Amino acid sequence: MVPLTNTLEGPYGGTLENRLRFTIEVLSAIRQRVGNEFILGVRYTADEQLKGGINAREGIEISKYLQDSGMVDFLNVIRGHIDTDAGLTDVIPVQGMPGRPIWILRVKSVRQPIYQYSMPHAYRM
Repeated sequence: MVPLTNTLEGPYGGTLENRLRFTIEVLSAIRQRVGNEFILGVRYTADEQLKGGINAREGIEISKYLQDSGMVDFLNVIRGHIDTDAGLTDVIPVQGMPGRPIWILRVKSVRQPIYQYSMPHAYRM
């Protein structure tokens, strides 16, 4: 999905729809195998906060695209990146660091446009 690392051409690279193609194919195969009674969700980053990465606008598009596919029952959305220690610490604070309530406020920018699909989520206190 990530434009920063997905440098493919053809059916799996370039446009957002193409970059989501593999995800949709995997979801489709899983759905065919387990049926509609099995709960299926996707965890992904809606805003990597990296130049060339997925930004908040594109994250909202991804959320809508996945929900409109009809193949997922829930989305587990995160913000940030984990390719560096500092980035990982921002996504998953280490013990002793204060919680990140500002992160929760930022999630609203992704959650509000897809509110009908959202589900409350626990947060580390």
